[in-house]
Amino acid sequence: MNIEHDNYLNTIDCQISMWRRRQKKTFLLEPINMEPKSKKAISGGEKYAFQEAILKALKRWNKRYFKAPVALEIDLFPTANDPPAIHTIPKNYLDLLQIPIRSLNTRRKRLLLEDDRQIRYLAVKYHISGKSGLPSIRLKVAPYTNLLEDASLLDKALSGDIPDNSAGLSRRHSHSEEWAKRFKDEEEGASSDAIRELRDMEKDKTLWVSKFSEDVYEAVREMHLLDAQKELLGALSLSLRQFLSLISPSSNDPTEIQGIYAAMRDTMLNPPLAIDLKHSDLKEGESAAFKEAVKQALDDFKRRANLLMPLKVKVGVTILYQAPHVGGIDLDNLARRIIPFVHEQLQPPSDNIFTVDVTKIRDAKLKRWFTERRERLRRMPKYSVTHYQIVQLPRLKGDKKHGFVRLMFGPGDRTSSLWSQLEDAVRSWMDHVR
Repeated sequence: MNIEHDNYLNTIDCQISMWRRRQKKTFLLEPINMEPKSKKAISGGEKYAFQEAILKALKRWNKRYFKAPVALEIDLFPTANDPPAIHTIPKNYLDLLQIPIRSLNTRRKRLLLEDDRQIRYLAVKYHISGKSGLPSIRLKVAPYTNLLEDASLLDKALSGDIPDNSAGLSRRHSHSEEWAKRFKDEEEGASSDAIRELRDMEKDKTLWVSKFSEDVYEAVREMHLLDAQKELLGALSLSLRQFLSLISPSSNDPTEIQGIYAAMRDTMLNPPLAIDLKHSDLKEGESAAFKEAVKQALDDFKRRANLLMPLKVKVGVTILYQAPHVGGIDLDNLARRIIPFVHEQLQPPSDNIFTVDVTKIRDAKLKRWFTERRERLRRMPKYSVTHYQIVQLPRLKGDKKHGFVRLMFGPGDRTSSLWSQLEDAVRSWMDHVR
């Protein structure tokens, strides 16, 4: 009987049923139409409005606060002049998710979270729209086990390891295999020759200028450069399947299994894909040394990836963090130690409009459109990553006691986080096997 039960737990029907139960544990906050602000700038009334929206949602769904580790995603839509930087906003709202302010009039000791330290995955997205949109804040929180179990489910689906217990065995299993093949093909993506085409054009500059003009050459080269930078950022980014392999290991796994995972992880997280920021196990007085190490690492990256300098396209950031053997740092505080230097050293455009020289546009209608768009964004930050995500990786046997911090870049126009991509992939698989 136990064997039959264990076999059922791994079937398609059971996996779908467990996924639906996991979804009920996710806290989704309807967009709050308020301007995202830093801890120093927010008013008492705005604190109340934010916490009241959280409290109403908790009561409506009869939910208590999260005590175990969580995954958290926050979308920020600023419209005010000179809004706070992307790395300075989350701390304010993460604190407001914990202890209710006195005026909220609730007996709850905690609102949504017990403590910052329970956040094991943090994604922050910064949507720059200027005066054309409405300010708002969106929030998604779920038990971190949701993310891990979804990762396990997707890994099994891609490996074809989920049997079917229904009458339609061959049909559903066949659909699952077809889906897995298509998913792998799509993630590998269509081959691109943008970098080669750019280099070929630069070699033929004399021919281009003699046949057309210097202005035409520069305009066409600019388009090729944009495509080449996007291609390179895509190649440097963390794929969903790599993400699965990084978060899958467990401290309960046998030593030999952990050793295999550690070898795969270390290969994956070495240059040129990942930038080594050493560790964040800082003692008192070591903060300045860590900041200097970040600046030096980014300088080295700029020299290696000179095709990206200066940046013409939007950029997203992934930080991979393994906590030290004892202690650690809150994920949002880790971002505050890294993101400012990414802005300073790499100057990623918050919107592609900032990289366009409007004075060189000859078409009057097109020039007017660019001018109006740029005016709407005039008081928005010129340089900013469009999103960042921090993944806390498990410690494995044999890991150094200080842990590590790795930095990876990716396309900034990618609108979904790794967590959202994971959920979308699982939903896509279920649609194909139903």
